[in-house]
Amino acid sequence: MDSLVLSLGAAVTAVVVASLAAPAAAQDAAAQRERDLAGRRAFEMNCGGCHSLALPRSQRLDQETWHAVIDDMMKKYGATWITAENRAVIAEYAVRYFGPKRPPGPEPELPPDAALQAIPPEVGVLLQANACLACHGLDKKVVGPAFAAVAERYRGDAAAAEKLFKKLRAGGAGAWGDVVMPPNAVLSDRELKEVIAWVLGVR
Repeated sequence: MDSLVLSLGAAVTAVVVASLAAPAAAQDAAAQRERDLAGRRAFEMNCGGCHSLALPRSQRLDQETWHAVIDDMMKKYGATWITAENRAVIAEYAVRYFGPKRPPGPEPELPPDAALQAIPPEVGVLLQANACLACHGLDKKVVGPAFAAVAERYRGDAAAAEKLFKKLRAGGAGAWGDVVMPPNAVLSDRELKEVIAWVLGVR
């Protein structure tokens, strides 16, 4: 009888421990997902303007090397828009997903913006591939201004396309506050003009 009581007691204890551990594990998983989403957003926003994201995604570098790579981007190659906070976020994400011990499965998908479904497919491909959607929404500010706000500011300006071409190619800050937009060296002139023509037509 004593052994039965002890067995029942152990079983109850195990159930209680498991019931307490499950919510904690779920909270940990949710917190990790939020960090991963913030990491992907920062990675695409800060790294996608200057080069293809396929390059860093193909690497399997350890923590020390990723920190050194990001520091080189900031100090040697002019990525001055990367803040200390974003540096830490990008490094954590890079080590987790492009390190020697990446988790199984794909990178986390950023939540879709329903309003962006209205973007023509040929333009959407360019925006997605060059991380534009990590910073800009169609009708709401994300990190940078909404596309609709840009169109409104330049509406009626005959030189708008030329101004935006120079601004997007060179990058910079000041037009919409202190947030720095990285230069876009990846899009061809034709692709950049196609994106600008679409942005200026947003209503």
